Amino acid sequence: MRILPILLLGACAVTAQAAELSNRDSRSYDLKIYNGGTTSTSISSNTTRSSICSECKLEIEGIGEVEVTSADNRIIIKGGQIERE
Repeated sequence: MRILPILLLGACAVTAQAAELSNRDSRSYDLKIYNGGTTSTSISSNTTRSSICSECKLEIEGIGEVEVTSADNRIIIKGGQIERE
């Protein structure tokens, strides 16, 4: 029964992956991240911020809000719109 401990170890190693936020627009945006508290920050034009959150609500000033879940790999700002990848 050595298979069982290996399977349990593998199951414990699975964690929620934090999503990236990629801004493909030529302007910067102010952000609010709601995750038990509120964090105010920003993202510059044509940049990517890794590990923005794994479960949160993300408010992008002038665009809107998006619920980020553990299933999201990347949230993209493009053409003033929010996309998921």
